[in-house]
Amino acid sequence: MLVQFTTYKAEWAGKQVITVDPRNTSQVCSKCGQIVKKTLKERTHRCSCGYVADRDVNAARNILHRAMGYVPEPRYGQLELNLF
Repeated sequence: MLVQFTTYKAEWAGKQVITVDPRNTSQVCSKCGQIVKKTLKERTHRCSCGYVADRDVNAARNILHRAMGYVPEPRYGQLELNLF
C-alpha cells in the first residue's frame, strides 16, 4: 500500500519511484561490493577495504546504488592482498 501511495504522489509531482530488492543491503560494502557479515546488534559497517560507516548509512547507499543501476566492482581486501 505504501509503494502504491508513494508512486501515485510521485507521478502527480512528475517524479518516478524505483523499487529495489533490499536483501543484503546492510551486509554488502557500498564502496567495494564485498559482503561483510554482521549480526543485527552490530551498528557499524567495517570493511577490509577501509570503508567505515553506520550500518544504516551503508544500506542506504546500497539502495541508492541499486536504484541507479550502479554495481561496485569487487576489489581485493587488505587480507587478500597480503597473501600474494
